[in-house]
Amino acid sequence: GKVEVYRRLLGVFVKTHEADGAAMRQQVLADDTQAAGRLAHRLRGSAATLGLIDVETAAAALESAIDSADLEVSLSLLADGVHAALANTLRQLRAVLPA
Repeated sequence: GKVEVYRRLLGVFVKTHEADGAAMRQQVLADDTQAAGRLAHRLRGSAATLGLIDVETAAAALESAIDSADLEVSLSLLADGVHAALANTLRQLRAVLPA
């Protein structure tokens, strides 16, 4: 019922996480999976708190693959998925949030 608080938190999310998708992709490419895992964890938590399911799901998949050291999974593809989900969500949020 606190719409203004939620809107403010969404605005903070946009500002705080706008570079995370590109950063995670770069970390994975540089084989810095620990940093990518930490960033995925923070992004997943923030997205889950705000109900941003697409971002939460993509970040959780990357975090899980890193944590399990699953060599069968392409971390690069998962990082691309996080980047795409985050970019789409940020685009939608910017369209409805005040500048």
